Amino acid sequence: MLATSSERGADKKVKELALLGLPAYKEAVKRQSTTLWRVRVGLYKTKKEAEGASGTLMLNGHTKVIISRQDK
Repeated sequence: MLATSSERGADKKVKELALLGLPAYKEAVKRQSTTLWRVRVGLYKTKKEAEGASGTLMLNGHTKVIISRQDK
């Protein structure tokens, strides 16, 4: 959903998404000598729930939304 080098920026985006009722979280990704912070939304039990969240994101200006499946 979003990647930034700022943990503070990632925290801000997680809070914004939470206000939309979305279960957002951040995760650290090591790239060479830096850390990037990914902001993600989910997990959802059904594809329909994920598509609903995708619609909410798009209505709020997030145009690059990817729905992926987590394999068990």
